[in-house]
Amino acid sequence: CLKSDIIAVKEKEKDVVEENEKLSDEIRALKTRTENVEDQLSKVQNERTEYLASLMKELEEFREKDINYAEELQTVKSLGEEEKVLLANELDSVKKELESFKSAAET
Repeated sequence: CLKSDIIAVKEKEKDVVEENEKLSDEIRALKTRTENVEDQLSKVQNERTEYLASLMKELEEFREKDINYAEELQTVKSLGEEEKVLLANELDSVKKELESFKSAAET
């Protein structure tokens, strides 16, 4: 009876060792999968960070272009106003000259 109990215990021990090995294999596989997922997550986070950085750079470039455009537009408007004043002054001079010719022609 003791001998059969010893055999039963040894078989049970063998089953437990096999189950332990299976669980160890599963644990190793899960650790590998976890590492792979962590690597992929890290890559995605790096790509996201790079993408956000490139978007921020594009946004800054756009802002600079927008500021430059606004400054150029203001310059053009200012030049346009200056040109209007110069043309108005020139027109006045021509009108005065014309008036003086008319006056001279009438006399």
